[in-house]
Amino acid sequence: MEKKSGTNANFDTLLALLEQDMSVTKEAVANIIKNTAKLNDVAADVAKILAVHNERIETGEMWSKEIRNDLKEHMLADSKTFERLFGALEDSAKKITEAVETQHDKFEDRLSSLERWKWLVMGGCMVAGALLGKLSFVSAFFNLL
Repeated sequence: MEKKSGTNANFDTLLALLEQDMSVTKEAVANIIKNTAKLNDVAADVAKILAVHNERIETGEMWSKEIRNDLKEHMLADSKTFERLFGALEDSAKKITEAVETQHDKFEDRLSSLERWKWLVMGGCMVAGALLGKLSFVSAFFNLL
């Protein structure tokens, strides 16, 4: 019978250890349940924050698309304006160039006309001078006679 009492003692010890393990396990399970509830609350808060951020991101993307579209429209309008301005500038440059060339041609014609008259007058003076020189030589010749 001694074996039975020793077995009972082991059984009692095992039972006490199991009861102790059970209380530790109960505390651990209670902590897990409590922490799970906290994690669920945190997850719900994170989900709300993510929803707000997603909404902000979508709003930002919409604004970005609108800004890109506005920028494209302005760029197209500006390019058309620049094309029109450069066309007008080229036309004005052509008109100015033609006007300058016309004035240059007029001045060149007047200058060549003045040069012709200058040479004609100089030639006339040379002929007159030569004739006067001959006349004085002729008159001196006649005076000698």
